Amino acid sequence: MSSADPDPAARLHPRLKHRVLISIGTAAGTLTVAGLAAALVWAGAQFLSARAAARPEPPPAPPVTVEAAPVVLQPDHEVTVTFTGRLEAPRRAELGFETGGTLAEITADEGDTVPEGTVLARLDVRALQADQAGLEAALTAISARIELAELTAARTGALAERNIASTQRADETRLTLAELRAEGLRVEAALLSLDVALDKAVLRAPFAARIGTRTFDEGVRIGAGQPVLTLFETGVPLFRAGLPPDLAATLTPGETVTIDVGGRSLPATVARRRGDLDPATRTIPILFQLPGADDMPEGKLGQLILTRRVTGAGTWLPREALSEGPRGLWTVFLAVDTPEGLATRREAVEILYARTDRVFVRGAFPKGAQVVLSGPHRLAEGQAVVLAGAN
Repeated sequence: MSSADPDPAARLHPRLKHRVLISIGTAAGTLTVAGLAAALVWAGAQFLSARAAARPEPPPAPPVTVEAAPVVLQPDHEVTVTFTGRLEAPRRAELGFETGGTLAEITADEGDTVPEGTVLARLDVRALQADQAGLEAALTAISARIELAELTAARTGALAERNIASTQRADETRLTLAELRAEGLRVEAALLSLDVALDKAVLRAPFAARIGTRTFDEGVRIGAGQPVLTLFETGVPLFRAGLPPDLAATLTPGETVTIDVGGRSLPATVARRRGDLDPATRTIPILFQLPGADDMPEGKLGQLILTRRVTGAGTWLPREALSEGPRGLWTVFLAVDTPEGLATRREAVEILYARTDRVFVRGAFPKGAQVVLSGPHRLAEGQAVVLAGAN
């Protein structure tokens, strides 16, 4: 083996040597193409940049005309709250008989208006009338016996004074008279009880009322206390509404409020306030007299409308001034002075109270700020604006 090594390529297999030479050539070609492509891209970029620089800049967009008004802060605001309630009659009664019996007559029907004391229904009282006739006959007989006993007692007493009749006989006639008188009182008491029963067999209107439900018709056997007719008093109707305890405490009897029933706003006065909480709604029921609702049905729903002042600085803005910002915030655009003139600036606000057409908001308004009153959707931050009506 010689001391001088031959060329390594010379020792490679001829086929392998050929493959190596092909790979080297391919790599050299690829590098050449990549270099040419990079040169072309750079040249194109330079050409486009020069062409863009040669174009004139577009003129600035004309300012947008907007309506704006100065921010007027107020220390508080008026809030309108409504509570649902319903109409009630001043008094309501379900009339029934104290004793059971057969319903003989009903003189009133549903929807009728009746004055106080009107006879509305009667029970069949023929059995009571028969008992009454028997007691009256018994009382007549007792009266005759009392008259005879009085005459006998007078004669016996006179004879006893002359010692013709015995004292025993005089005592017997006197006590017999007392017994007959007691019997007469018992019969009179029974007659009085029958008179009460006959009177209770007649239903009369306890007050001027409008007939509601009629439960039974003639000929029906009814039990004691079963309602036959429902009555609603025809006086000034009441409106019942439940209010939170803190708000209910601010209302005093005689105070005037507004109640909307069936689209009609009517004046009402506070009649009375209960002192307990409704366990279902946790509110205090309050009754209002509502004179203008005489023609409205019992149970009709309405809205009690109350206004109160809430302390807290803010300003009133039209709803059209607000737009929804990021993360659920509400924003408005302010028209602020810049070196180039008026421009818009977005400001976040918090809505404290909302009405149909305007809202009461608070925010970090700079002194002398002017709020764009409408069209925030056509504005952008920093956009040049000019006030409507400005020269």
